[in-house]
Amino acid sequence: TLRWVLRSTLRFAPDGRVIYVGRRANRARVWVGHRPGPGFAGIAQLRLAHTGRVAYVGRRNGQHHVVVVGRVGPGYDEVRELRFSPRGRRVGYLARRGKRWHAVVDGKERAGAAGLRGLTFSDHGRQVAWAAQVGGRARVVLDDRPGPLHDGVRFATLTFDARGTLLYVARDRGRYRVVRGGAPGPAYDRIERPTVS
Repeated sequence: TLRWVLRSTLRFAPDGRVIYVGRRANRARVWVGHRPGPGFAGIAQLRLAHTGRVAYVGRRNGQHHVVVVGRVGPGYDEVRELRFSPRGRRVGYLARRGKRWHAVVDGKERAGAAGLRGLTFSDHGRQVAWAAQVGGRARVVLDDRPGPLHDGVRFATLTFDARGTLLYVARDRGRYRVVRGGAPGPAYDRIERPTVS
């Protein structure tokens, strides 16, 4: 029997299955329909794609594991920004092992850096980008290809237009530019988040 169900996690998959986090035998588990997932000391970042795929982070023995459709991934010291691509076919997250952060996309561990933020998929899901800290500077990595170094990158501005072109705001020499497709635009004293129509 269940000891408790975390009410805030209750949701319905597109096929009508109920998904929730509950505790049984002193282990937290994600239930998909009537099937419990593997047991963990704690569960966070429960995600449900519109395709019905489920992903979450489970913690056990001081390690954080991403579970995608019941499969437990490798252990990391920390996991953040777990997300599905807009069409729900791909999954990615940022994970730290020791002092290095890695982008993990579709189970494949990618770039390592002192800091990573802003994991973003394009609308069709074929492209993925993130911002990486390189010493005291930053760059954007697009599909494993590192872009130019900047004094800073506003990772929250990473976005793709309808054609799959990456845009973001970067800072160099105290001025801000919108970088579109790798090409920096005019310099401004301030730029708000770019909007893609």
